[in-house]
Order: sequence, then C-alpha cells, then structure tokens
Amino acid sequence: MVKRCGASFVVAAERFRRQFGADALRIVLVEDRLSEIGRAVYLPAGPLKEVGSEPGNRETFQRQVDVASQADDETLVCFLEDDYILDPDMFCEAFELFNATSMAGFTPHFHPGLVNGGTNVRLLSVNGKFYAHVPTTTCTFFISATDVRKNLSRLRRYYGSELGNINEIWRHNVCLAPCCRTLAEHMHKSDLSYVWVKSKLNGENFS
Repeated sequence: MVKRCGASFVVAAERFRRQFGADALRIVLVEDRLSEIGRAVYLPAGPLKEVGSEPGNRETFQRQVDVASQADDETLVCFLEDDYILDPDMFCEAFELFNATSMAGFTPHFHPGLVNGGTNVRLLSVNGKFYAHVPTTTCTFFISATDVRKNLSRLRRYYGSELGNINEIWRHNVCLAPCCRTLAEHMHKSDLSYVWVKSKLNGENFS
C-alpha cells in the first residue's frame, strides 16, 4: 500500500511541477519509523526535506503542524497521510481552486459520508467543476499557512480524532470537496467510497 500510494504522489507532484514550475512545490516528509524501502518510494518526487517525529499519529500530525506554521503567508499547505492514492491532477486542481476562491480548506477525498445527513448541502461551481461545502475532513486536507497559524490552538490539540481540532475549523469556515468524484482515495477498507468503486468498475485507475 505504501508503495502504491507513494507512486501516485510522485506522479501528482511531477504534474504540478510541469504546470507551475519546479520551485512551486516544496515537499517535507514528516516520518516516524519509515523504512528505507518506503523512503525510496518518495525520492523520485524531487527535492524533499526529511523531518523526524516521535512515533504515533498525534505526534506526527503535530510535527506536520509545526512545519506548516513556519511557511510564508503565500504558501498553500497540503497535509497528506501516506495511505491515499492520489489523482494525478490533485495538486494542480487544488492550487487553481484556492487561487479562484476565498475558501479556508479543501479535502481532495470525497465520499458520500461527507454530506450524508446534511439537510442543506451547498454546491458551488468553480472553474467549470462542482464542489460540495463539507463540515468534515480527515487529516488529509489543504489549508493556507496563514490559516494554520490562525488555528494553531485547534490543530495542536489533536487527540486521535479530527472532530475536536481540524473539523472545528471547518465548522466556522468554508471547506470544499470535489462533488461526486474524488481526487484522493483513502485506502482504509471501511472508507472506500462509492465514487472509487464506480471508477474501478469503469476501468479507471488513479495510479
């Protein structure tokens, strides 16, 4: 799984750099207990900085927050877990979306649970594509470095669930998700979306 997900990251990174320039993407690999085989998967993505972390989801995420909080105001930050298969256009589309809107967050992973139970799901059309206004994300999301600093107290209190920290941000700000499609598929068996299942049946492949 690490190899397949890492390979999709490399493809998406390469496509972004071809479109926006080699210096437009900076990669920081925050890792705990990453094997040499796992590390080698990410090296073709281009120059990257490696940062170690204490073992554990909370510790690693908080280390990511530390790194993101040091970026300049013009930086769009992507927090990305290592068990997602990425669409090749994920970074490009997210970058264009932030440049076209004033939203606070974006999750590339869409599944019906993001809007299930909602009585007033807002849909927006941006650059000819539809997006849903969602109140929840996983730990994979895009946010500006400025908003990272504004929400440091929320982000730092991660305790194993996104409800009390990350999703607290989206309850007060606009976060979008690609509507009825996905740009990143979480490879948890219980989290595979209907969008992903349908694309597999149609012979599409994110890797």
